[in-house]
Amino acid sequence: MHLGSPDSWRVIWVVVAAFFVLAEFARRLRFFFLPFALGAAFAAVGAFAGISVALQWLVFVVTSSIGLALLLPLGRKLLAEGQLATVGSNRWVGQYGVVLDDVPDTPGRTGTVRIGTETWRAETGYSTAIAAGSEIFVTRVEGNRLIVLPVTFPSEVSSESSFSESPLSESQSEEGT
Repeated sequence: MHLGSPDSWRVIWVVVAAFFVLAEFARRLRFFFLPFALGAAFAAVGAFAGISVALQWLVFVVTSSIGLALLLPLGRKLLAEGQLATVGSNRWVGQYGVVLDDVPDTPGRTGTVRIGTETWRAETGYSTAIAAGSEIFVTRVEGNRLIVLPVTFPSEVSSESSFSESPLSESQSEEGT
């Protein structure tokens, strides 16, 4: 490959543009590499049009600079707003929903929950049944089901139990006798 050949620069600019596009995707679309990809693409168009290598470099630098000036503030704004929306079922992690059909306490058994406008199979992550109508919190996704926790945990202590004396007060009373 001879760098003085116009054919070489056509290939170089196309490869450089593809590299910057892939780098942009790897950075989750923060608009840092995209201006360079655009600059390389415009330089490739110039190379196919037959302009000189020096002019191709000028097109690359000017287009990339303008692209950076326009797109970098947008990327910073997206970064300041927090994470980009996740894709797929993991977008439900950390969301609240409501139980439609009881979620049993048996591992592997599922009930039905509604998160937003979607209905999902759900399994409890606390080994306690969650009744229909209860509010839930999604902790993770396993395959095609959500692992959820109740927002309000059921009381596991019966009203007949008495906590008038703590274990500490029992031991103190034994020492005093």
